[in-house]
Amino acid sequence: MNFLLILFFIFVVIYSCVSWLLPTVLAWLFMRKYHIKLKIGRIAVPKLILKDVSLSKDRYSIHIDEISFQSSCFNSEINKLVSVVIRGVEVTNNVEEKRSVVVETILKPLLSKQNSTARGDGYEEVTDFGHLESSLNRIANKELLDFRDKKLPHSLTMFAQFMGVHIFNASVTIHNGTVESPWSVTVTADEVHADGAAGGPARALVFSTKLVGAKARVVGRGECLGEAACCLVVEGTVKADGPLNVEKIHAIISDTSVTFKDDLYQFIKSRKKRRRQPLVTVEDHDHLATIIPRLSPVIPKIFSLKIDSTKISCKDKAINSNFEMSLQSLQVNSRFSAASLIYDDQGVEVAGLPQVYVAFQMEQFQLLADCQQLAVLNKLKLDAK
Repeated sequence: MNFLLILFFIFVVIYSCVSWLLPTVLAWLFMRKYHIKLKIGRIAVPKLILKDVSLSKDRYSIHIDEISFQSSCFNSEINKLVSVVIRGVEVTNNVEEKRSVVVETILKPLLSKQNSTARGDGYEEVTDFGHLESSLNRIANKELLDFRDKKLPHSLTMFAQFMGVHIFNASVTIHNGTVESPWSVTVTADEVHADGAAGGPARALVFSTKLVGAKARVVGRGECLGEAACCLVVEGTVKADGPLNVEKIHAIISDTSVTFKDDLYQFIKSRKKRRRQPLVTVEDHDHLATIIPRLSPVIPKIFSLKIDSTKISCKDKAINSNFEMSLQSLQVNSRFSAASLIYDDQGVEVAGLPQVYVAFQMEQFQLLADCQQLAVLNKLKLDAK
């Protein structure tokens, strides 16, 4: 009898620790280390299933219906030591929570004044694409990206080797704009899978990402401006030991459909702004010439992209016409070899030119306007080296 009481007491203690103490400790750790508010509804004790998990920071919040864990130690069908299964993910930005009397009466006039001053200092709308070259030069001169002598984090390698993530029914909704002109972007996915493996003689990290039933929707002023749907599979190989080097990336996009209205272009153009940059003095070092060496570690040495059956449709309100583009398949294959060091006539080391090979193939391309063919292309094949 005493033994049964002891077992019952131990069970009560374990249940209390898991159902009450563990969520409290996790919430405290998240707030202390990451400044993220964490709230766990309850924890199912037998299988450690987390129910009604909420995370929030600033004006963004994440709600998860269920988080469960599976292991190859208990299930032979699982190929990972720990497999995380997440169901019902909702990511939103809480715009309404930020609106208050103080914001409307104090901050809004102040922000309006700052915006008018910023425009006077050099902000204007982008109306064309003629500034692409200057933008690239500015990015190059700032030297923001340099992947030379970078290494893959050891924690990422360990995560890919022993863990896998599977997400079901995920959605991301971003609300923005003003009260007079609100807009939102919603992205949903039926399934998201991320898996990987590390090791082998080549010490490589092999990863794969699968996106099933992905959909995106843009809504402005209560009207759907555009929709897109596809399925995506990405597989790649990255050098896990030594300097960072992306060896292979293969991507397949299937079941692609895009529908949009001509209002979408006006909507995007009205929200694109750029800052007029002051004249930049030319320095002795040519930063633009170092773009390829700096980015070569993350440029896939072998790359392939395959797009299966695709349909894109557009409705033009001005002329009341429907345009449609259909494509049976599109393939892009490329090979990249980083520049090697060579010696000039004076015996000084200089970087040679990289070697690039690109092959492009497109089949069964059609362009229709109100069900009438405007252009037909059975097959197009190009390659360059």
